[in-house]
Amino acid sequence: MPEHKIQLIEKLTGVYTSKRSYYAELKDKIAELSKRNFQLEIINELAQEFNISLPKEYLNKTVKKIYERVQDIFYVKQVAILTLREQKLRVSYCYPADESCYKGIEITSEEGKELWKAVANCQQIVWNKEMGVEDNFLSRLGLEVAVLNPLVTQNKIYGLFMVGSDRDTSYDPMDMTFLQQLANQIAIYFQDGALFAEVNRAKSEWEATVKAVRDVIVVIDRKLRVLRVNQAALQFCGLSEPEVIGRKYCDAFCSLSDSQCHEDCVFYEALRTGNSINTQRRLEDGRVLEMYGYPATQENREMGVVVYLIDITERLKMQVQLLQAARLAALGEMAAGVAHELNTPLAVIIGDAQLLIRNTPKDDHRYKILDDIKT
Repeated sequence: MPEHKIQLIEKLTGVYTSKRSYYAELKDKIAELSKRNFQLEIINELAQEFNISLPKEYLNKTVKKIYERVQDIFYVKQVAILTLREQKLRVSYCYPADESCYKGIEITSEEGKELWKAVANCQQIVWNKEMGVEDNFLSRLGLEVAVLNPLVTQNKIYGLFMVGSDRDTSYDPMDMTFLQQLANQIAIYFQDGALFAEVNRAKSEWEATVKAVRDVIVVIDRKLRVLRVNQAALQFCGLSEPEVIGRKYCDAFCSLSDSQCHEDCVFYEALRTGNSINTQRRLEDGRVLEMYGYPATQENREMGVVVYLIDITERLKMQVQLLQAARLAALGEMAAGVAHELNTPLAVIIGDAQLLIRNTPKDDHRYKILDDIKT
C-alpha cells in the first residue's frame, strides 16, 4: 500500500494523532528526567566540594557556581546565604552583590518579615510580590518571587538560602525539593564547620592547660615513644619539641641506658598491669623525681601511658632542714628540762645556805663555804 494512503488511514483512524501525542509526551518526560538529573548533578557536586577544611571564603565561589548552574534549569536574578548568629540575621554570601544585598548587612524582623518567618518556623517559604505580602528587604532587591529555604540540620537552624527572581517565576514541587536539598547541603557544611571549630577550641584549651602546668607531663605509646609533651618537659630535657617527639622516653628523660630501661622501666609495669604507678628516682645530677604513670585507654583499647614527673629535690632539702630544726628544738627542750631539774634542788640548797649563814660567825671556817654556796 502506498505510504500516503497509510498516513491517510492513520489520520482518519486517529492513530497519527495518538503517535504525535505519545512522542510529545515522551519528549516532555525525557526533558523532565534530564532536568532532574542535572539537579542531582549539582547537589552531588556541592556535597563533594563541601568539607570541614574548606575555608568559609570558598562559599563566595560556591554561591556564584550555584547561581550559574541553576540558570540552566530556571531563571534566577540573585542567590544569597544568610546566617543566623546571636539572634541576628545577616547576609554572609550573595551573588551578584549590589548596594541592597552585600556581605555583612543585617536584616531586622521589621525589614524582612518573610525571612524571619521562615527562620522562626524552619519552613520553606515562597514569597510572591503580587500576593501582597510585605517584605521591605526582598522588595528593595527588586524581586518578584523569592524562595526562602531554611538551613536546618538536626533541629538547629543556621540561617537561610535565598533564591530570587525579578520575573513572575513559578516553581514545581520538584524544583522546591531541589532548592531545599541545596540548602540542606549548605546547612551540613555549617554544622560540620561549627563542630570542627568546637573540637579545635577544646583541643586548644586542653593543650594550653597542659602546657601551663609547671610539672613535667609526657604522653608515651606502648613502645615508650614520646607522643606529646608540655613546656615543662621541654625545659626539663633541654630539647625542642621536634627533637623529643618520636624518641624513646628513656633517651630524653631517663638516666638509665636503653637496656636497663627495657628491664627496669616502671612504665612497662603500668602497661602490663593496667594500674597506675608511683615511685621515686634519683638522677645522675642529684635531682630526685617523683614519678607517676597513668595507663591511657580509648574505647577499651590501651594507647600508652601518661607520665607525670615532679622534681621534689627542693622539697626533700626542705624536709631535711625541717627535720634538723625539729631535732634542735627537741634538744633545746631537753636542755631546758635538765636545767629545770637541776635548778630545783639548787634553789633549796641556796636557801638553806642563806639560813645557815645568818647564824654563823664570820670567823667560823664554815662561813666561807656557806658564802660560796649562796653566791
